Amino acid sequence: WLSPFDEFQRFKTHPFFRDTFEGGKRIAYGARALSEGGYQSVPKLAFPGGVLVGCAAGFVNVPRIKGSHNAVLSGILAA
Repeated sequence: WLSPFDEFQRFKTHPFFRDTFEGGKRIAYGARALSEGGYQSVPKLAFPGGVLVGCAAGFVNVPRIKGSHNAVLSGILAA
């Protein structure tokens, strides 16, 4: 399993970026990220050995910041 938090912590200690973050102060924390782009940005959903469903496939209602219904339904259809 890959932890995005741990990977960013590792990224901040890389010699190329270390100076940029040194002495910095966190002013806020947010954990919401939306992959937005509309129909034209939906990737190919099925490929040999796998399928993209839910938010990974871009099925999120951006104006309402809702994606759980689409994620569940696409998972049901994939099964």
